[in-house]
Amino acid sequence: LRAREVNWITAPPEAPIEAKVRIRYRHNPVDATVIPQGEQAVVRFSIPQRAVTPGQAVVFYKDDEVLGGGWIERAIKEFDREHA
Repeated sequence: LRAREVNWITAPPEAPIEAKVRIRYRHNPVDATVIPQGEQAVVRFSIPQRAVTPGQAVVFYKDDEVLGGGWIERAIKEFDREHA
């Protein structure tokens, strides 16, 4: 997915990070790679996720610590990942 208006609790990472990511209120966090891109980020899940909905929040975690989050701008289909 592509996230917009991303905010980080501490300084934004300079490189992709491995994190747990939650895309809905009652959604169990899942493993993903978060690729920071300025005020945006691309999230690549280890397992494809259903119901990635623009306008909903996305939150990044390391263990129980919130790293940051933003708003889902759009889903990225498997075939257009390289154009994210």
